[in-house]
Amino acid sequence: MTTHYQRERLSDFQSRAAFSLGNLSQHTGGYGRYLPIHPFADDADLLAELDLTPADCRNVDAWWELHEDACLIQAYTFGHVTPAAPGLYAYRQKAPPHFVTLIVVLECQSIDRAMLEQTMARIAKLGFPSDPMFELSPGSAPIRIEAF
Repeated sequence: MTTHYQRERLSDFQSRAAFSLGNLSQHTGGYGRYLPIHPFADDADLLAELDLTPADCRNVDAWWELHEDACLIQAYTFGHVTPAAPGLYAYRQKAPPHFVTLIVVLECQSIDRAMLEQTMARIAKLGFPSDPMFELSPGSAPIRIEAF
């Protein structure tokens, strides 16, 4: 059963996708659609256009639509921005429509598209978004879901 907030989250994702200028991606393993916010280390043309190098891609955020819900996934290289150990963390935003934010800390130098998609597949196999471990209280602190 889809809830009111799930419908709002999906509508928000679809609005973002409509204005994405062709950046909407289909997960290669069939785990939904996503809209990258930052370039990946293997986006050579985009990196050149932005005067960046693959080493600059130490964090990648994306809006992700999966199984009749949507969330924000934030991937970081270990030691960049967050001191958290490698793994998957999650919290539910306090403000409606209460998006889940998934924080992924990876032990690598930069993040390419395949790394993010592998992580997304791992999260989907954990049962996101319907598994009870993802039923987080709005506004609560991030919790560690899994170590990598």
